[in-house]
Amino acid sequence: MDYPLVLSIAGFIIVTCFAIIGFLLKNNTRKNEHDLEGLILITQNLKETSIELRSSIQYIQSNCAEKHALIDKRINDHSGTLKIHSSKIAVINSKLKIKEL
Repeated sequence: MDYPLVLSIAGFIIVTCFAIIGFLLKNNTRKNEHDLEGLILITQNLKETSIELRSSIQYIQSNCAEKHALIDKRINDHSGTLKIHSSKIAVINSKLKIKEL
């Protein structure tokens, strides 16, 4: 066998191997680009969701402050009413004790 024939066959095999490797790398790169685009889309959706959650939390917190103020006012009103009733009950008890004597 002569060397130029062997070299040309070896060259053809090497070039074919490089072509196959290049094709596989190109497909893998396309797949990675597609995965990267998906990850970018997911991170954008996560950012939008986190912004919506923050605004919802701020709204709930401000709403809670208003509700707490209303509840505190009602509790204070009820405690004032209870003080008035307890003083009236004390007066009635003292009047009953006086009549019993």
